[in-house]
Amino acid sequence: MINRHLSKFIWMGIIMFYLIAFFQFNYWKAAAYGGDPFGYYVHLPATFIHHDVGDYSKSFEAVKKYDAGLPDPKVDKYGIRPTPSGKYAVKYSLGMAYLLSPFFLIAHIYCVSTSAFPADGFSLPYMLSLGLAVLLYVGLGLMFLIKVLRQYFTEGVVIFVILTLTLATNLLYFTVYNNLMAHAPLFAVYCLLIYATDSFYRNPNRRWALLIGAAYGIIFLTRMNELYAILIPLFWNFNSLKERFSLLKSYILWAAIPVILLFIPQVLYWHYVSGQFIYDAYVGESFNFLKSKIAGGLYGYSNGWLTWTPVMFFALLGLFSLKKQARAAYLPTILILPLHIYVIYSWWCWQYINGLGSRPMVEMYALLAFSLGAFYTFLKQLSTIGKALTVAILLIFSAFNIFKIYQETSGLIISAYTRHAFYWEIFTATHWSHASLVAYNGNEIQPKNPIKIKDIALLNFEDSTT
Repeated sequence: MINRHLSKFIWMGIIMFYLIAFFQFNYWKAAAYGGDPFGYYVHLPATFIHHDVGDYSKSFEAVKKYDAGLPDPKVDKYGIRPTPSGKYAVKYSLGMAYLLSPFFLIAHIYCVSTSAFPADGFSLPYMLSLGLAVLLYVGLGLMFLIKVLRQYFTEGVVIFVILTLTLATNLLYFTVYNNLMAHAPLFAVYCLLIYATDSFYRNPNRRWALLIGAAYGIIFLTRMNELYAILIPLFWNFNSLKERFSLLKSYILWAAIPVILLFIPQVLYWHYVSGQFIYDAYVGESFNFLKSKIAGGLYGYSNGWLTWTPVMFFALLGLFSLKKQARAAYLPTILILPLHIYVIYSWWCWQYINGLGSRPMVEMYALLAFSLGAFYTFLKQLSTIGKALTVAILLIFSAFNIFKIYQETSGLIISAYTRHAFYWEIFTATHWSHASLVAYNGNEIQPKNPIKIKDIALLNFEDSTT
């Protein structure tokens, strides 16, 4: 049996490992300087420091001081888009800006009060504060998730679930390295939503309803295609429509209040930059639901989910016993997971380029923690063999994940541009070789230790007329 004291020791170990990795990589120093993170974050310095919302020229000049090679977001096809009103719109909605705002404020107060660093929104204190914010959110999310998992699984199973998520999946990569992408913070907010939902159905009251609404509002305003997160509070621990309707009708307005309050600034922003209260700034980017790339998204070599995060295959196996082990999570999981997979891999850029594996699956780990727990519970029932398999799974796939992070962060691989030959050629490599270069360029695996069998032809060029 594993007691709570040992659990606390393990949790502290995870925290220390994440902090060490965060500062070892040092990617946080430039994490918000371009791409999606810049788009998520620029709402804050543009609004509160540079006052150039709708134009963003001053904000861009501020960040260029730290990275002169950044593309102008007004001409970058992935950047800030012109609107019918003549202004420019940041395509990313306000969810991440809400999450980062307290930490932006802390850094800004420090820079203004000490004058040790420029108070421009992009100097070192801002970047450090934002990076630590994601670490804190993931830590809090895991804490909420642990509280719920303990309601359904033994302490030992809970430990193995959390160790698997934190060491053997790309949650690690998106928390300690590429951590200003939205997915690790979204994972944390999904954990909060599940915690608030489970608590609500154990003790229905307005406080839990408000917290459900706040969590859902942040999820929706971070990635609006994930509006189906509402299925978690609607179908958690579901018994009957009559029972569920009777319970929710007393609290649905309380849950709606924070959603509305969070959405109002978004509507006002859209109207200010475009003249429209509802505005889609994703010009030229869309879903193609008739040509969803589910196969490539799940197990392709270009950022395929199970190809780069194979340990989650066991979470899928756990779906078969989830209803028995954690009935409350069963309906939300089987409803949301296939819908999420279909939607995210219908996006025009279904590989999602930036990341080690399929980054939109990271937020689903909050739900899949329960099916992973069901799988480990099944293994536990196999006694000694099951315990050995559990430890082997954790060790093997943690080593795989950490090694792949090493390869990605050191430039040995770029998971978004990997094909099968290169994947296997460099599977255990710590440096480039001639064979890996050929595999990368030609998608062909070279034979090991080739020998010449015979000469096919010989031309010595002695006769120039031949």
